[in-house]
Amino acid sequence: MRRRLIGPEEGIRSGPLCFCSRGFSLHAATSVEATDRVQAERLCRSPEELLEKLAALVPPPRLNLVRYHGVLAPHAAGRAQIVPGPKPAHDATDAATA
Repeated sequence: MRRRLIGPEEGIRSGPLCFCSRGFSLHAATSVEATDRVQAERLCRSPEELLEKLAALVPPPRLNLVRYHGVLAPHAAGRAQIVPGPKPAHDATDAATA
């Protein structure tokens, strides 16, 4: 199931050393002592939420992310005049006459 992330692009400062933007929140004020294993486990306990947010950003397979419009569109009438075609192949006769 894909979920669209909503939120202001400019972000919101939600507290001292805390920032929220586009569905992600950064809490730089959170710290854990190296010897406090219980607090470290509690901090790392919900990876599913992070993975869900990261999965929403991955595009579906075989989807073009670049769209061309106007004369650069694939079926534009004047595309051949603007976009260069394939280079002509050089044969041995061209090399001999040069």
